[in-house]
Amino acid sequence: MDKRSGDSFAAAIGDIFNRAPKISIEVLQLYSSATDPICVCEILVHLNDRSNTTLKVVDLIEYEEDKIKAIRAYKG
Repeated sequence: MDKRSGDSFAAAIGDIFNRAPKISIEVLQLYSSATDPICVCEILVHLNDRSNTTLKVVDLIEYEEDKIKAIRAYKG
């Protein structure tokens, strides 16, 4: 997903939760850089579907002046 504006990003995230309304997120680790405006979040995404699917994801979150500038998510 490549969304350039805050509104389009929020709409895309909302669509994900609409399609998987029972989704839940479990934060395993959160790492924040002492020198750069970036943090890394290791999470489990529980889809809570019939197959009980859980996705392992790492999010790289860049921020600027207390606002999210970019999010890159990697499944693995």
